[in-house]
Amino acid sequence: MFFQNKQQKSAEKLKQAVAQLQAGQIKDGIKLLEEAGKLDPMNAQIFGLMGRAYQMEDNNKAAILNFQKAVALNRSDHESMGRMAACQLELAQFNEAEVAMNYVINLFQKQNEPLPEQYRAVAQAVSIMKARHEAETEFKRSPRKNAALDSVPAAKSGLEAVKEKAKHDPAGAMNQFDALLKAHNNIAELYYSYAASAGTLGVLDRAMYAYTIAILLDPRFTDAYLNRASIWNTIGRFHDIIADMDTVLAYEPNNLDAYVGRGMGYQLKGDMASAMRDYEKLLKADLRTHPNAGLLLKKADLMFAQKDLIGALEAYDTLLARSDINPALAANAHYGRTKILLNMGRTQDAVGSAKQAVSLVPSNPDYCHMLGEAAKQAGMWTDSAAGWRAYVAAVKAGGKGFLPLHVAEHFLSEAEERV
Repeated sequence: MFFQNKQQKSAEKLKQAVAQLQAGQIKDGIKLLEEAGKLDPMNAQIFGLMGRAYQMEDNNKAAILNFQKAVALNRSDHESMGRMAACQLELAQFNEAEVAMNYVINLFQKQNEPLPEQYRAVAQAVSIMKARHEAETEFKRSPRKNAALDSVPAAKSGLEAVKEKAKHDPAGAMNQFDALLKAHNNIAELYYSYAASAGTLGVLDRAMYAYTIAILLDPRFTDAYLNRASIWNTIGRFHDIIADMDTVLAYEPNNLDAYVGRGMGYQLKGDMASAMRDYEKLLKADLRTHPNAGLLLKKADLMFAQKDLIGALEAYDTLLARSDINPALAANAHYGRTKILLNMGRTQDAVGSAKQAVSLVPSNPDYCHMLGEAAKQAGMWTDSAAGWRAYVAAVKAGGKGFLPLHVAEHFLSEAEERV
């Protein structure tokens, strides 16, 4: 009876603590959780929640201690273990974070369940951050001076051979690249090319390692900073994006890519005032002949967000008139164009743009969704059915769409009945 009363009191404290945390009263919530933990020290939920509370306060050390207690009491508590890995990552405890994430992965593998997206994101962040750390540690242990690629004929011809192999055997080319870097580990351009290839294959930890070595060899290698920032963006490391873009702008004060990159960093941080100051550089620029066609897409997207529909449409059209854009970029521009045309009430023109986007990238559920909806508004039921049919196929193939599959199937049936 005595222990039962203590557990009841603990449960009441826990309930009060949850209410305090939900109200943003973190310190009061922690105090109540500490009291609950003393009353019921075998309750894993209390310590898991206390870890989350400390994590909300950016007190990662205290959070880790409580997550450890939670996992010790409940070995299947994947949420506490995953959060602990995130805290360890913030403290640069890369090996510990990797161990924690492997534990989480093994839990789901034993249950034959897919790893949830939030854990995939943490695992990816751990591998990328660890790769950056390993690059810096390795270079500190074995520093060397950068050599120009043109000054080393064997390295230059080796790179050309790797690029040729990559056209038909990308994975094999990476193995060949590894051997080339072992033979020539003092050429920033080689590491940069390796990183770009790894990034194309989606091996972002290897890309991070190589971009970092390239930067350490040549601290003024601005393209390496710019590309590394895109990896930081993937894992939401806004402060690292801002730091790398600050470095680029210190060397190249008029670099538009860096202003856009830093703006994205500030946007991730939630500092929209600073983001818009950087984006303003882009909005004022004439990008018709700029070598980075992607900047035109960003400019058009920004104009659309600011409800400058005419300016955004002109920017999308300017982008689509260029001969140097890839299908993915063109599809994205047609997608943006469709949204503007729908806002203008030009539904038939919108359907035309949406069809272009889907024809270029049929695996993108968002483009298919837009075609289905735009054609529905225009009363073009054959095209609407084609859009919803493509959406269903894209989602079934693993694509992530906004609408649940059963809703899209309902819209497909509706469109087919009207054809």
